[in-house]
Amino acid sequence: MALSQQGREAHAADLLAAPRATPDQLRFLLHRIHESLTDVHRIARSRRSLA
Repeated sequence: MALSQQGREAHAADLLAAPRATPDQLRFLLHRIHESLTDVHRIARSRRSLA
């Protein structure tokens, strides 16, 4: 089951606030955030070149 955008944000916030979050969990979260920001940057650059 896929989470909504708000669901993913809430899950990320909960994980970051959890004192028992494992390094692997945090690494996974960081990887996903990096992927998302890379996509946002790619889309923004693409839209600038089309303007």
